Formats: sequence, C-alpha cells, structure tokens
Amino acid sequence: MDTYELNKLLADDDFSMIYRGNFNDEMTYELMELQSSGINDKKSIRKRLSYLVAECFQNVIRHSDASDKNNAGSHEPILITRKLKGNHFITSINIIDNSDIEILKGHLNTLTNLGDEKIEEAFYQALNKNEMSEKGGAGLGLIEMARKTKNPLQHAFYKQNDNESLFVLQLKITSPDEAPIELSIESSMRLYQEMITRNVVLLRKGNFTQDSLMPIFNLFEANLQVNDEELTIRRKGLYILIEMLQNIARHGLSTNDENEGIFVLATNNDGHYLIETGNAVDEVHGIGLKNDLSELESFDKIQLNKRYKQQLMSENPKAGEGAGIGIIEMFRNCDGNVQFNFEPLRKNVLFFSIKVLLN
Repeated sequence: MDTYELNKLLADDDFSMIYRGNFNDEMTYELMELQSSGINDKKSIRKRLSYLVAECFQNVIRHSDASDKNNAGSHEPILITRKLKGNHFITSINIIDNSDIEILKGHLNTLTNLGDEKIEEAFYQALNKNEMSEKGGAGLGLIEMARKTKNPLQHAFYKQNDNESLFVLQLKITSPDEAPIELSIESSMRLYQEMITRNVVLLRKGNFTQDSLMPIFNLFEANLQVNDEELTIRRKGLYILIEMLQNIARHGLSTNDENEGIFVLATNNDGHYLIETGNAVDEVHGIGLKNDLSELESFDKIQLNKRYKQQLMSENPKAGEGAGIGIIEMFRNCDGNVQFNFEPLRKNVLFFSIKVLLN
C-alpha cells in the first residue's frame, strides 16, 4: 500500500506536508494551518515558517501561468515542507515560461551573494522603488524569503520544452539549538517524481491532533468543489475522511503523547479519489483488528447492516479496540472498495494502513 512505502521513504522526517492540488489564494490559509499544526517549535520559528509557506504558495500562483495555458502534459505545481533533525525545508516546484528564467535567475544569484546586512538594504530599496508587476514586487518576495530564512535560496531550472521549464525553489530554516543539515535539490526532485507517479494530491506525516484535522478537511473539501464532484460524493468523502483520520488517534500507537501517522489523498487513473491512512499499532491489537477487518471484508451488504445494528445496540462499541461503528459504516458506504494491510514495522509493532476508493 502507498502509505507504507511513503512512510519508509519519509522515515527520517519528523513532519512532512506535500500539496499538489489546486493552487489559489483561498488555499493559502489552510496550508499555513496544516503546517503550523504539525510542528512544536518555538513561536518565532512557527511564525517564520507560516509566512514562508504562504509566500512560496503565492510564488507558485504568481509564476505558474504557463501551466494554465499550455498542454495538459505539463507537470502540476507542488509544495513540499519537511522537518528533518530540527531543520525545516520548504520546496516549491512549478512550471514557468522560459522567458522568465533570466529575470528570476538574476534576482536569485544576486541574493545568494549578499550578506544579511546587504539583504536588508536591498529589501528597503525595493520597497522605496515600489516597482510592481503582474507577478508581484520586483524580486521583493524573494528578498523577504532570504531575510526570513537567513540561508541561501536553493534553486534550479529543468527545461521541459522550448517554451517552459520546471522552477525549483528550496528554503531552509534551522532551529537555533540544532545543527544545520543539507537537503539537495535532487532529493526533492526524486520525491516530486514519486508524488507525480502516485498521483498524490495531499500528504501529511507527523503527529495528528484535533487541530490538524480541520485544515485537512477544508483542503479536501475545496478540491472536491474545484473538481465539481457530485454532492453525494462530496458528502460521502468528507464522512470517510473524518473516520479515517480519527482512526489514527483511535488505533495508533502513541509515542510521547503523540499520535504519529500518515495521511495520503490521491487519484486513480479514472480520476476518482483514493483516501489512505497509515500508523503503527501494537502487534497484539493489530492482529485482532486484522481479524475484524477480514470478517467485514467477507460480508455482503445485508450482513454489514446487521453487524452495524448490533454494534449500535452494544454497550461497548469497540471505540478503541477493533472495528467499531465508524469502520463498519465505512464498509457499508464504499461497496467493498476498502483495502487494508498490516506490515512488520519493528519488534512487536505493525504498520496498519487502510485505503478507500471514493466513487
């Protein structure tokens, strides 16, 4: 299952968030909230990160004109945030017109060679000039990113054809009490290609709290609306999404009072949404849960309805033990399009993943 493989790929990440959905101004706040709810750094770091996530998101909107007006084979824009050993990396990747490369490259190369004092000076000069264009301030956004990160802005351009290229911009913030580490552009590009191959729309790995659920819910709902999904699909999808996210808290193996897990929203080749979650579970609990799920998988609709009514009448609806009412309801709503898997993770611990096809 995808979450097991992606969890291994991001095993060193304390937190990961990847978004490859619709990029517009309304999504910016939800991305900031989703990022903020996943990290427990000092307030000053969280504030800088929120600003940079928003600025990178807006940067994609400003410079992604080419992907809107050229052929559908163009790569979709993506935003990646990762926390590794106290270092935060924010990477945006999007298609730009080749005619924009020299201007962008000039701004970025100039900033790379400036010290902190000179960057401050460049910022105020840009403000005083008040030079604006259709794509924002004349390098003002990039200057502000350099001010906030206090690190060089990594960047690269990958030519796709005669008209457009992929523009990669990567920022880094290191927590004051942590040693700086490096993350190569090539590593981020490999992750990007993995997301493209798996048709990932949204991924979040880390601690799942109640605060983190609403931004996921809102981003999912917004993408359903943008893609003009039927109302019945939207209602079903949102219900299933809530149940699957709650399952991480319900069945996950808590470490240091944190419910670690991974959530993935993707699409299949037919354009239908796939919702998948994964988390560690105690082996004994996992075996019992697997038996419950296997039984539900063998049931037809009449048997599922009967089991659902039995659970409703039960004094103990198995809220945190096995397949409770929520999971039974999921099987009832999905017409058998529920897959689950249990993989060894470490001694006495399994990785439990569950996937639902929304159609």
